[in-house]
Amino acid sequence: MTTLLIRDLPVDVSRVLEARAVAEGLSLSEYATRLLISEARRPATREALARIEARGRVELPEGGAALVREGRRDRI
Repeated sequence: MTTLLIRDLPVDVSRVLEARAVAEGLSLSEYATRLLISEARRPATREALARIEARGRVELPEGGAALVREGRRDRI
């Protein structure tokens, strides 16, 4: 593992994070570690957009508006 030092964190942000950590029964360090792990596992915006673009265009048999109307009719 490595150590991360965050400088100049606004006091209000620190207080919110500390309160959330306490509510979860965690230390601030454990809570921040979980947040950072979760963030690191998510793809970056560019990466997500590249994946979507790589899938290619989907051709629908009918217009999108007609599909939405049909879906709404089915809910009633």
